[in-house]
Amino acid sequence: MFSEGREDVNDEERAGRPSTSTTDEKINEVEKMILANRRITVREVAEDLNISIGSCQSIFINDLGMRRVAAKFVPKLLNCDQKQHRMNIANEMLDSVRNDPNLLQRVITGDEATRGTSHDNHEGREDVNDEERAGRPSTSTTDEKINEVEKMILANSRITVREVAEDLNISIGSCHSIFINDLDMRRVAAKFVPKLLNCDQKQHRMNIANEMLDSVRDDPNLLQRIITGDEAGVVHHEFLPQGRKVNKEYYLQVMRNLREAIRQKRPDLWKNKNWLLHHDNAPAHTSLLVRDFLAKNNTLMMPHLPYSPDLAPCDFFLFPKLKRPVKGRRYATLDEIKTASKES
Repeated sequence: MFSEGREDVNDEERAGRPSTSTTDEKINEVEKMILANRRITVREVAEDLNISIGSCQSIFINDLGMRRVAAKFVPKLLNCDQKQHRMNIANEMLDSVRNDPNLLQRVITGDEATRGTSHDNHEGREDVNDEERAGRPSTSTTDEKINEVEKMILANSRITVREVAEDLNISIGSCHSIFINDLDMRRVAAKFVPKLLNCDQKQHRMNIANEMLDSVRDDPNLLQRIITGDEAGVVHHEFLPQGRKVNKEYYLQVMRNLREAIRQKRPDLWKNKNWLLHHDNAPAHTSLLVRDFLAKNNTLMMPHLPYSPDLAPCDFFLFPKLKRPVKGRRYATLDEIKTASKES
């Protein structure tokens, strides 16, 4: 279709079942229900209008631009008996004040902790903390459990809260409490911690590694024919526009530009058509759109091991050094970039 002159990469409209949930009529009905009762839930609206909860949430957020707001002091909705009981007590209190104008001066208002003259204060108590009460003793946050949790974490820093809770037969909440309050530990996201592979992934990794070793043995000049790339490279480089994301459409254009750069800067490889493309397994790189483009242009691919950032030379050796001069700044001088390139 592009060879016939098409330039638009967006999908054309397709025949399908028309939406009956997000029509203007439904949107208006949802808005009326919300304005009539701000306490109404998404589920109640969905049930009343016979639409899915997902469609209802979409109308709330996308069409009406509404968000859920948590109100801290919204009064509880009382039933008829509760309202009557409330009114009776209010009338009784009003009558008491009318009969005794000094009533409020004699009232001590209190709760579990008060600032008035409580019974304990009269007897000389000075501690405001609760005394120990009879009840079920905690079996989750004992010293023994805390030591067991600590041993499990030190033995395997990758272990999850759920796994610890299941192994020690305690609740996830108690396990969280031990992590944070007793052991003072926090979750840390490690950027370059290798992924734990299952048996199939390990076998796949080994197969690709053996395939790459066999290719090098059969062709000692193989590494000279590899173009290793990413969104930025040596044969060809591009600057990502501000606010733009690297998606399959963007990377497809990068591949088009890269092929042209190879044709101009590596004419021998281009003429013999024996250059190989090597990039990592990022979603934009392995998308069907990009793979289809590379297949149509007979681009030979160098396989990449899964979860192996150290095997993409640009990612691991070159780009970090190039980015070092500009870290924390918006621009770097040309001399700084050249120096970083020479070091790489």
